[in-house]
Amino acid sequence: MKFSIEKLKETNAGTGRIVKFEGKTNAAYFDQKAAVHLSFTICPDTGGTLKWNPSEVSRDCPRHGSPFDNNGKLLNGPALTGPTSLADNRE
Repeated sequence: MKFSIEKLKETNAGTGRIVKFEGKTNAAYFDQKAAVHLSFTICPDTGGTLKWNPSEVSRDCPRHGSPFDNNGKLLNGPALTGPTSLADNRE
């Protein structure tokens, strides 16, 4: 899937999805103010692919359970750091 502003505009606030941006796969979260938050999809601790957790509004590592916020910031261990984050705003 290619990154598309039009596709992003069709996405509901409060949801997450996977998008391609600058040739890389990213996790995207669409907040209530129509801002798009992008972060990489791989846990820096285990290399696991982060999974969207709608009940906690986070991305969680399936290997050890560490949750990350929608900008890639680590919320709880056992991971020591979060994935690199990207920030972009929907126009």
